[in-house]
Amino acid sequence: WRTGKPVLCIPGVGLLDEAVAMMIAQLVERREIGARVEQADALSMSRIFSLDTKGVALICVCYVEAVSAAQVRYSVRRIHRMAPDVLILVALFGDGLEGEDVIPSTDVVRGSLQATVDRVVAIANGATVPDMSPTLTAKTPSLAPTLIARADEVIE
Repeated sequence: WRTGKPVLCIPGVGLLDEAVAMMIAQLVERREIGARVEQADALSMSRIFSLDTKGVALICVCYVEAVSAAQVRYSVRRIHRMAPDVLILVALFGDGLEGEDVIPSTDVVRGSLQATVDRVVAIANGATVPDMSPTLTAKTPSLAPTLIARADEVIE
């Protein structure tokens, strides 16, 4: 995690999302974890499959503006198709996203840059969290618990 750029921050759809993704990448790099940022249109059909994910262990998708669970699920599915072995963290800074419990295999952080950076650092340090979805697995056993966990809620 300390060599290369293992964290890729991808903004949602707008320029505000891109600005927050840049801030998260800079804050993560201050914690001595390599990070880089894509442009605001990185999740578009024309660019999603051209993303360079070589050496990436975690993708952090950032949303400032209100977003629906369907939009987040769609983005997560696209990322999983392109990079099936990469962990995904969704950072939500705006209002909205009802029904976030239906976003499978995704770690969700709400509300603050600090919480997002802390979660990235915890994942990089191999923090384990309860397994919420036994049907999903990661190729790297030490990363499997974070791939299938929820950060802020327990699903009953």
